[in-house]
Order: sequence, then structure tokens, then C-alpha cells
Amino acid sequence: MKRKVIQHSPTSLVVTLPARWAKKNYVKKGEEIDLIENSSEIIIRKGLKHKELLEVNIDISALDKTTILHVIRNLYRAGYDKINIEFDKERVPYDKIKGSFLVTEIIHQETRRLLGYEITREKKNNCIIESISEGITEELPTIIRRVHLLLIDIAETLTEAARRNDKALLSTIREKHETIIRFINYCLRSGAKELDNENPITKAEYHRLATFDRIVHLLRSSAKRLLRQEKRASKELIKVMERTVESLRLFHKFIYTKKSTIVKDLNNIRYEVEKIIYNYTRPNTDMGEEDLVFFHFRHIHHILLDVCDVRGLS
Repeated sequence: MKRKVIQHSPTSLVVTLPARWAKKNYVKKGEEIDLIENSSEIIIRKGLKHKELLEVNIDISALDKTTILHVIRNLYRAGYDKINIEFDKERVPYDKIKGSFLVTEIIHQETRRLLGYEITREKKNNCIIESISEGITEELPTIIRRVHLLLIDIAETLTEAARRNDKALLSTIREKHETIIRFINYCLRSGAKELDNENPITKAEYHRLATFDRIVHLLRSSAKRLLRQEKRASKELIKVMERTVESLRLFHKFIYTKKSTIVKDLNNIRYEVEKIIYNYTRPNTDMGEEDLVFFHFRHIHHILLDVCDVRGLS
């Protein structure tokens, strides 16, 4: 690319910046850019944007395990770089199992799910979590697409494990869950921190990723319930799971093509799934593990259609 040199004053010369480059890098009037001299070359680079580091102090003494996990995760997603955590008890309750957990164990568990976060100080009643790197060099659209594919992979693995009654394969869902949650958390944090200026996250994408978090939780919970169940999964449940995998594949296609006919297909599968569940599950009786898995998968179909509504408006 060649540019014409313009005489600006007796002692200075001017070269204009290509409009396409300036727009791509969000260069605005009055903004400073970096010029790097290298022999006969000059390298022009957009000035690095130094943002104020966000820091917060929280006291988690009165919280239970689940709330602590969500507080730390949401502060990460909101873009905080340093979290000072105070607590006056060694253990906190976890009502789900009517037991308790070490506070430090809970903090370590959640920090492992947050890319770029590390525990930098740990004392008896205090812990500090800091962002030491942003963790990923890939562009945000690539990571979001990976999240879509990982979601389909989890559903496929869960369905295959249920079909084969393979407890070992069911156990792998936990690690798959941890992997996709790390990517979802990172994408949501990227949106808050504006880490990828060339590909800023949209409101529709943010909503989609947040709902993926719910779907992954439903799949993980389903795997845990099937592990506890002694009998094989019913053929009706397998059918529901297979149709849900198909819906996830169609949903992925819809996001990147926006073809309205796909929404019609998603609705038809949802009606089919609801009919299977209605005919098979037993109303007004105590719900077993498999019944709850049925309703987890039913909920997934409703979530997907909700996201389609948002995508259609974006």
C-alpha cells in the first residue's frame, strides 16, 4: 500500500491512515497511536488501552457453598481483576447433602473453572484471587463456536453412555462440563472487559452463552442421576436424548444461518419430546431419577427456543 506524503508545516510531514485500518482498530480523532522507528521503516500500532484494574472486597462468612461459587464466578464474568475474600468460618453448609465443605476447598474448586485466575494468597481467614493473564489468544467468535460444538459433544456422550448403560462413560461428563464452563466464563468475561475489540460480544451472544451455562448444568445433573440409577435407561428416555442431540445440532446451524425453517424443525422436535414424556412419565407419583432426567431434557428444548427468539431479534 502506498500513501502520499503531505507537507503539514515547515518542519513536519503528514501521511494519512487507511480508513479501513482505522475503522478496524477503532482509531478515533484525537487518539494517540504508537510509532515504532526501525531503520528505514516506521511501524504504526494502535496505542495499548490501559484500563483501570477492578478490585473488590467481599465477606462470604454468611454464605453457603452454592452462593460462594456463584459470587466468585459472577465477579469473574463482570471483569474484576482482584477479589479479596474474607471469611470467619473454616467450613460452610451445603444443604443439598445436609453437610459442609471447607471454604478454601470451595474457592479452589471455582478458581479452576476461571481461565486466567489464580489464588495468589491464602491465609486462615483470607484469600486473594487475581487475574494473572487473560488466558486465550484466539478470537472470540472462534471460542464461541467451540462452545457450541462442546455442548453438542456433551449431549452426544451422555446419550451414548445412557444407550450402552456405560457408567464409566457417564463419569466423563464431569470433566467435559468443567471444560465448557471455563470457556463460557471466559467469553462472558471477555464481553465485560472488551478483550477482543475487533469482535465485541453482542447482547444476543451474551444471552446465548449464559443460557448455555444452564443447559450444561442440566446435562451434568442428568449424568449424575443416571449414575445413581441402577436400572438401564428406558428406550423412551434414549429417544428423548437422541432427539435433543438433533435439536442442538439444528440450533447450531440456526445460529450461523438464521434460517427460520430451522425454528419450525426445533418446534416439531419439542412437540415430539413432550408427547413422549407425557405418555411415559407417571403423574401424581413420586418422581424417580429417570423422571427428573426427562424433565431436564424437556427444559433444554424450551431454552433453545427462547434463545432462537433473542437471536431472531439481534
